[in-house]
Amino acid sequence: MKQVDQELFEMAIKRSSEKDAVKRQKLRSPVEALMDYACNFEKANFVVRVNVIKVGYDKERDVKFAQALIEETALQGIKLMREGDDMEFEWPLTCTQPELTVGKTYYIIAKKGTSFTENYGMTRVRYQLTGTALVIDPEFKPLLRIMMNNFVKELRKNNGCIN
Repeated sequence: MKQVDQELFEMAIKRSSEKDAVKRQKLRSPVEALMDYACNFEKANFVVRVNVIKVGYDKERDVKFAQALIEETALQGIKLMREGDDMEFEWPLTCTQPELTVGKTYYIIAKKGTSFTENYGMTRVRYQLTGTALVIDPEFKPLLRIMMNNFVKELRKNNGCIN
């Protein structure tokens, strides 16, 4: 299975290397593809850039998890997401992706999380990085960083999704 980082990179290379201007114009840009994805609310309803502060494994539930701080909210979800807010993510051990690293920044395009109450009464939200969730490493290639910046600019220009 190909990582979304690689797919977006290949899409950009294919479009930029097309010599025929008419054909190139017909090829979908990675930013258009990301806009379509992020604004399809059956697949996603928020876009954030986060910095991972903790990664671990919950053996009781057999899931990997990560804790991250929001650096930027490009598309606001159902729950208010602000810079500096803490987010929790989890995914099954059987999933090969994502491979999150402490200290790295990622863009997360995903659906609303699941609320749960801790034993001590605090309610938290956990977001699943499975199914339709996308995790994008902007440092995968310099071109991907530019692409993600353009994607965020497009979201801001449209004040979110056009539809």
